[in-house]
Amino acid sequence: MKRAWQITGTVYAIVFALWAQQSWQLSLTDSLGPGPGFFPFSLSLIGLALSVALVVRIGRGADLAAEPGARADMPVLPSGAALGQVLLVLGALTGVALMLETLGFRIVMALFCLIVLPALGARNWIVIALFAAAASLGVNALFSDLLKVPLPLGVFGL
Repeated sequence: MKRAWQITGTVYAIVFALWAQQSWQLSLTDSLGPGPGFFPFSLSLIGLALSVALVVRIGRGADLAAEPGARADMPVLPSGAALGQVLLVLGALTGVALMLETLGFRIVMALFCLIVLPALGARNWIVIALFAAAASLGVNALFSDLLKVPLPLGVFGL
């Protein structure tokens, strides 16, 4: 298992290094502040540092299975109900990607919250509905009104 963690950390380090190299080609600053390359470059450096830290920690003999809360028989991939939750979230994200332009941001995000929150364990439908409405409208207001970033309105113009 130790070898798998080393390989995974190394692959992630390579991916983040390539991401840093590509984002470095974009402008890091702009006349208004951070440029289009600032955010991806910053994230790539953080990811690269964490990947290297993982590889170094494993190389020094750290056993991640011995961490608090970890069990030796713990499966790497989810199964049973957890697998169902993962697949439902992935399916909901796919639905968001497919329906965003057609239905618009507000409707799609509200539907996403209404589907995903119960799947992850939320049981109070009033709270779920209020959260879905607040999240959808709040994020839309943040991007559209404050940041002046247009979000898809969809065929209903919402």
